[in-house]
Amino acid sequence: MRHHIEHLSSRAMEWRQLSPGVYSKMLNHSQQTGDRTALFKFVPNEGASPPSICHYHSVFEELFILEGKMTFDHKTWLGAKGYVFHPPYAVHGFNSAVPEPTIFIGRAPSDLDFNYPDAPGATEPFFIDGKPASRDITYLNPEDEQSWPMMTRPDGAAIGRRLVLSQDRETGEGSSLVRFDPGFEAPARPQGYETFNEGFVQSGRVVAEDGTVWEQGDYWHRHPGTPVPALKIEKSTLVFSSVGPA
Repeated sequence: MRHHIEHLSSRAMEWRQLSPGVYSKMLNHSQQTGDRTALFKFVPNEGASPPSICHYHSVFEELFILEGKMTFDHKTWLGAKGYVFHPPYAVHGFNSAVPEPTIFIGRAPSDLDFNYPDAPGATEPFFIDGKPASRDITYLNPEDEQSWPMMTRPDGAAIGRRLVLSQDRETGEGSSLVRFDPGFEAPARPQGYETFNEGFVQSGRVVAEDGTVWEQGDYWHRHPGTPVPALKIEKSTLVFSSVGPA
């Protein structure tokens, strides 16, 4: 399980080099399980390149692009706000490329293993064990925000828009992009949420009643049942959010 983190500024962190042209900022990591959320930066002209042949992992892999672009097949190109979900045992990466400096969030429930099937004879993602997952393979460039489903208060007033990027049909675990309107105020939740709640602010400003401020590049991860302070949205705010069971 990832650690409880109420506030973390990724802007204050230094990039750590993993290999030529590949850097990371670890936002949350469990030493016991390898469960992690991290920022990654690929710089092609420094030697960064994705795996050159198709592969799969025994755990899920989830990516959200903050800037730059990438592809796994040279057909679907994913830019800023692009999203990827590879379930366990989904063979992918038939023709991957990261042609320009690219920064993305990477989530996985443990350290990624890399497995390379022998001559798969395919060019589209498939499951190595032949069993579809309860959370689909997803490559998504979110549409114009005005087309996202609206969020409302109990009285019907609009508070923003939310686009579900992917969701597990069995557990409910999933990730979304949420645009909060300025001026929205959320009451305190002393009992917290029933699920974990993880977020990364892509733009905007959120202020808690105790004065804590979340702005661009700030991160949190709350365990189920963790109290949540009253919050106010001071600017239009875009959050990449993940929720699910403990």
